[in-house]
Amino acid sequence: MHHGVQGQDAAVARRLIHVPVGWRPTQLVVRVRRFACTHCRRVWRQDTSGLAEPGSRLTRSAVEWGAAGPGP
Repeated sequence: MHHGVQGQDAAVARRLIHVPVGWRPTQLVVRVRRFACTHCRRVWRQDTSGLAEPGSRLTRSAVEWGAAGPGP
């Protein structure tokens, strides 16, 4: 649980490899907001776990696409 007033501190860019568009590799650059608690000074980032596993460079869609293997 975060205390005090929470405010947006800044944003960072997270670069993720996504499924190809045609035969071209695709990279997503996602703006991830950072927040800070004015009481305890704790800093945390916006949750992006729906897009990619924490620490992963691949989107969930890219993982599924790669696991499916080559098409027919």
